[in-house]
Amino acid sequence: FIKLFVNNQNSGPIATFEIAISKCNYSFVALCDQDDIWELDKLELSINELRKIEKENIPSIVFTDLKMIDSDGNLDGKTFWESQGLNPSKMDFYKTLFLNTVTGCPVIFNRSMRDELVNIPKEVEMHDYWIALIAFGFGSFKPLSFSTVKYRTHENSVTNKEGISYSKRVQKFFEILFKSDDNYMESNFKQAKLFLDIYGGKLSSKKRNQLIFFLKLKNRNVLSRNIYIGYFKYFHIYS
Repeated sequence: FIKLFVNNQNSGPIATFEIAISKCNYSFVALCDQDDIWELDKLELSINELRKIEKENIPSIVFTDLKMIDSDGNLDGKTFWESQGLNPSKMDFYKTLFLNTVTGCPVIFNRSMRDELVNIPKEVEMHDYWIALIAFGFGSFKPLSFSTVKYRTHENSVTNKEGISYSKRVQKFFEILFKSDDNYMESNFKQAKLFLDIYGGKLSSKKRNQLIFFLKLKNRNVLSRNIYIGYFKYFHIYS
């Protein structure tokens, strides 16, 4: 029952993800990276919860925390959400425009979400970020506080593995505050504009207005924009 598909060339993470998703034709899809380890009950626990929130024709996801392990498989001591100071149950669509809390490898989603992802734009920041925007924007979602995956950290990890303490958040805020770089959060703004163009009509008026307000931040003067973004991203979201 296992089917193996191999790309003829390295097409990059987004295109490879799109190709893989296009091969999936069943009710549920689970993502898996080659260097991570699933807990034995991952599928059972996540699919049971997904069935509780799933509605017909609504993109739906369940995602969990991660146990951090080193290259030798030893537990780090803290889970990913603990190390990052994150509480995904407090996240919403507007906060997700600034910061993604959905990591791809513990995600399980339904056929409706799969159908949205087969045409994922190549310009998105990352596939799990796009999944999060769809789920928080007009789908359904449920974060589960336990871990279903042991996430292996190494130098080439895409996911930020460094912990974010309060002092580090203060440091990052001041780094942003004094940035003269006009391109800060540029990838977020580009992704948000894509999302508005594709899904603006599916959003509630509140969420559509939030998205438009977020995009207007780009046109503020650099200091005003960076104060707002820095405070919102490193204090309001983590509160």
